[in-house]
Amino acid sequence: MQPSDFSRSIPERLGDCEAVLFDLDGTLIDSREDLTLCVIESFRLCGFPVPLRERIDPLMGWPLEEIPEALGLSMDAAGMEALIRAFRGFYPDHWLDNTRPYPGVREGLSSLASSLPLAVVTTKQQMQALRICDALGLSTHFRHIQGWREGLRHKPAPDMLLEALRALGVRPEKAVMVGDTFRDVLAGKEAGCFTVAVTYGTGDPAELRRLRPDAEAASFAQVAERLLRLATKAGKA
Repeated sequence: MQPSDFSRSIPERLGDCEAVLFDLDGTLIDSREDLTLCVIESFRLCGFPVPLRERIDPLMGWPLEEIPEALGLSMDAAGMEALIRAFRGFYPDHWLDNTRPYPGVREGLSSLASSLPLAVVTTKQQMQALRICDALGLSTHFRHIQGWREGLRHKPAPDMLLEALRALGVRPEKAVMVGDTFRDVLAGKEAGCFTVAVTYGTGDPAELRRLRPDAEAASFAQVAERLLRLATKAGKA
């Protein structure tokens, strides 16, 4: 079964949608260039073999701790600690060199925020998520910004989604999770949310479809349009 075309259909089970959760990288913001360059530079700063860019690119949006293994590299705890330290030292000076919201994000969020509670759920550290959303002028649209912090498992575990929903006071079955990777879809399913896969980000559309998200969208404008219609249908707009 293919996911429903989110540009044409409104699933009946979401007639009473109460919140929307958004992934950040690859969903709201195009950060691939800055993330890729910063990961590569972190390997170089640590004196580790520098992976080819074409191998790093598909892993953007993954937790840094999982990237070496995904590249087939053996790294002990000390090496991983050094890599994380290098990234955290370098990235804050470069996270907005090329990063911008995707087309339609500012306008879409502005319209949606007046109708539905919105939240960000990202693998970025909490402070990074707050600062980036603020620097890009997105923070005011969200009731809650949920980044990673100690004690929470990364997506595809549902921990961060459930934490955001607790902050919003919304039950999972009343919420939509929108994201661009398998991690977002799986986390949304595990949490019990309705899942929307966007195909314009870093994720592989074929891989996303194999996971059978409830719906998909080819642009943020499609997401915003359908969620606004949903809010209107439910009397929230």
